[in-house]
Amino acid sequence: IGQYAFAGCDLLKDINLSNVSTFNNNVFYKCTSLENVDLKNAEFIKESAFESTSIEGNLVLNNLTYVGDYAFKDAMFTTFTAPKLEHIGYYAFQNNEKLAEFIFSNKLSFIGSAAFNNCVSLSKYGYYTSDGNVLGDGIINDYALLDKGSLYTYMNNGKLQLSSVPQNMETHTLEVLEGTARIDFFAGNENKSVKRIILPDSLEIIGNYAFYGYNGLQT
Repeated sequence: IGQYAFAGCDLLKDINLSNVSTFNNNVFYKCTSLENVDLKNAEFIKESAFESTSIEGNLVLNNLTYVGDYAFKDAMFTTFTAPKLEHIGYYAFQNNEKLAEFIFSNKLSFIGSAAFNNCVSLSKYGYYTSDGNVLGDGIINDYALLDKGSLYTYMNNGKLQLSSVPQNMETHTLEVLEGTARIDFFAGNENKSVKRIILPDSLEIIGNYAFYGYNGLQT
């Protein structure tokens, strides 16, 4: 489906997408009534393709490899499972207030800054292992890892970056991994429960808005 094909169709509620593999830029942008979609054969969901829609429920996208910038910004689904997902764009899931759990693949190779900014219900990341199990902590691959629920990635210079702390993750102490050189902008995702942050000696850069909205932070 080509760019902007249905953009602004704000009364559109249902559409059969079960055989579609590629959704180009802004294809359903501001289809504010669109709630139910079948994305089982989706492989590429590009920039703002489902931005400002009302897509809800538990999304399972077994063939998805690519999510573009702002692709699901302001959507309304509860869980997102994509066992082949490799690319997550900038602000891809921003402002999804119902998203509670996000599970991606062990082939993850890129995640853009602020991908999960203001996902107020998000409490858990997970990833598929090569044998099909889902884990919430551990080394994902050479690009990414999860530590105590937080997502880290390796930058082009080989140094570690704290990329995303789930906003609704319950923890009083956020201890950033030793070896981390950078905290990405909006990485903290306005977590309200953190009272104490421990930063490593290896840290070089704290990005813009990194711990913005940490209302409980004391130390």
